[in-house]
Amino acid sequence: MKSEQEIKNLSQIGIRMIFSMTSDFTNQLRSGLNTLWNWSKTHSYKDVKGKKFKNKEQFILKSKTTNRNVEFAKDVIRNNDKQIKIFLKLCKNRGVDVYLEKCPKNIDDLVEKYNKDKDQLTLKEQEYINAFCKLELNKVVETYQDSVSVMFKSSDLNIVNDIARDTEQKCMDLRRRKLKAKQKADKLINRNQKEKAILR
Repeated sequence: MKSEQEIKNLSQIGIRMIFSMTSDFTNQLRSGLNTLWNWSKTHSYKDVKGKKFKNKEQFILKSKTTNRNVEFAKDVIRNNDKQIKIFLKLCKNRGVDVYLEKCPKNIDDLVEKYNKDKDQLTLKEQEYINAFCKLELNKVVETYQDSVSVMFKSSDLNIVNDIARDTEQKCMDLRRRKLKAKQKADKLINRNQKEKAILR
């Protein structure tokens, strides 16, 4: 028969093993739950993308499905260095729905009408003049036919402002890269011309 001391030792070892296994199991469970929570957090917005609408009514209706009292804002994007393309990509990636309206084809007729008597314009035509024209002393001095009017939810205003800044920065970076590439090309051309002149 085993002594009382041996039985005590065995029971203590057994208790330690049970606590160790329980502790390991609890740690594993906690780790698994944390992993699952982090995964769901990073993947919950995976399929959320901003959408570009070509129909104003659809954009308004879709916006009202989430908020009946939604309000809208507008901004004009000039199409320099593919600015619109960059802007729209950032809107898509950051979940901002937008409705795009291009400069109307009859903008020259509207400008002529405005310069003669602006009171003849409808409210919609006046909006076009304000969005796609540069005004000085109540006269149109320039039109921006390659521009786009962007409509979005007012609640997205801060995000859109951030997107506009990032778009400007990306366009500047593109211009710098183009300038550097041109300078390198010019340098190579000049060096080749000098080498040819020496060989003659």
